[in-house]
Amino acid sequence: YMESVWITYLSGAYDMVRGNACFSAEDRKVMENELFRASCEIIMDYDEKMNNRQAFNNAGICAVGYLLDDKRYTDYSLYGKHGFVTHMNESVLEDGLWYEGDNYHFATVPSIVNIAEVARHNGLDLYNKEFNGHTVKMMFDAPLLSLQPDMTFPSRKDSVYSNHISQKWYAGLYELAYRRIQQPFIYFCFS
Repeated sequence: YMESVWITYLSGAYDMVRGNACFSAEDRKVMENELFRASCEIIMDYDEKMNNRQAFNNAGICAVGYLLDDKRYTDYSLYGKHGFVTHMNESVLEDGLWYEGDNYHFATVPSIVNIAEVARHNGLDLYNKEFNGHTVKMMFDAPLLSLQPDMTFPSRKDSVYSNHISQKWYAGLYELAYRRIQQPFIYFCFS
């Protein structure tokens, strides 16, 4: 899954500069075939099924699929046997948490967001779709429902103790999600 992490971000970076004259047609061909496609083939060779690591894999493959306009990769990552839609249908619990627990919930959310962002920039809104009663918004609401009075998340399974919601990691994700979903998240009244 580590291959998936770097290929996701490298796809975005390459998308921003690939039209630059510093790249020859041969440079582009080598990068697209020997880096991006080769990485996807390695990632697809090891299906992590319903695991959070497959969400990472899906994000990388989705980014490359849209980058190269390769329907095989986008279909695999979005609609495949263990793709985004299957994960949203089956790996997100009724309350909106990822089935593997709190620690894996926030490990998975960035991959879900990366897929939603790449798809959004290519005309597909996954933020505002419902999947078997689950939405991306629910994945942001669910952790807020379990916040402790001191604004830390409870420590369950192997999650970190006293993880505060104000961490930049969480704040950035919530800020982006709010911008995309345009609906308030769980409302809290502080006195």
